[in-house]
Amino acid sequence: MLYIIFSLALAIAFIFGWNNSGLCIGSLTSSGLLSYRRSVVLTSLGLVMGALIEGGKMERTLIGSVTENITTVALLSVFIITFSLMLVFTLLHIPISMSHVVVGAYAGASFASGLFLNIVNLEVIILSWLLVPILSALITILFYTLIVNIVKHFSLLTLDAFNRLSVMVIIFYIAYALGANNVGLINGLYTPFILDSTLLEFIVIVMAISVVLGTIIFSKRIMKTVGEDLIVLSPIGVLTSMFSSALLMWFFTQYSIPISITQAVIGGIVGAGFIKRHVIFNRTILYEVIGSWVAVMVIGFTLSFSIIKIFA
Repeated sequence: MLYIIFSLALAIAFIFGWNNSGLCIGSLTSSGLLSYRRSVVLTSLGLVMGALIEGGKMERTLIGSVTENITTVALLSVFIITFSLMLVFTLLHIPISMSHVVVGAYAGASFASGLFLNIVNLEVIILSWLLVPILSALITILFYTLIVNIVKHFSLLTLDAFNRLSVMVIIFYIAYALGANNVGLINGLYTPFILDSTLLEFIVIVMAISVVLGTIIFSKRIMKTVGEDLIVLSPIGVLTSMFSSALLMWFFTQYSIPISITQAVIGGIVGAGFIKRHVIFNRTILYEVIGSWVAVMVIGFTLSFSIIKIFA
């Protein structure tokens, strides 16, 4: 059964790269600050390094925190539900929160299996989800104001050089934080069952590569959803919103709390947009993304709970 779980984990990692990694580079690429090819290279390096260097901090996010342990049957249902929901939303070109799906499905499967749920730790995760878009917007506003006051003294050439250097650093940083937090979350679900440290490190690398492949092959449409269809920002607006998202995701990783990159990025983009007087939001897309945050957790919980009750 572990082979099936690992195969599903690889498929989830691929779809995750297809869906979520476009958020890392969508706005940055559409701003014209960096080519798509260079964006993909920096994103790929960041994802792999984040998963390897700090992904281990997410190992006890669910197993050992929300529950003491989990059965392989319950774990299999978590991976099946996560794969199915992410695939459906990705085919609909809607950025989806993998962390919401995983936590919802994990809670449903654990509850149906009769495992003791640490409600306090689960509430901490959910509370962080409520805070992330707000914090991202506020941090973006703070950094936007600070950067604007600094760069207004720059010449056009200096400003262009600053923007181009900043985008390379930030795109790597947000991919690094994403690899550590979200890829680390997936890896943490099966690592308790793998005792060979060498094999485990190899699997982590393979998982990160699977995310990279999903990013390279399919991420362009999701990039357009966030980078062009939702809102158009100035280069500084893009940079500050992306930096705020990366900073928050990295911060929560230190405390083993999985957060949604979609929430962080959307919150940052909205924060940057509110600073400008004349900004047009595509409210339909914004509502679709926000609605998916709640929907996927509820659906994940319900389906996973039902699977365990019917088949286990």
